[in-house]
Amino acid sequence: MRNGIEKKMKIILTRATGMIGEGVLLASLDHPKISEVLIAWFDFR
Repeated sequence: MRNGIEKKMKIILTRATGMIGEGVLLASLDHPKISEVLIAWFDFR
């Protein structure tokens, strides 16, 4: 916290599949210092 202002993080999560991706997503959504989560999904078929 600087000058009474608490900084929050914005997260971009890419290729969040499987158990690890799910865990990172859930932890990010629950974390008090993260204000936004953007999930970027790319399908390279």
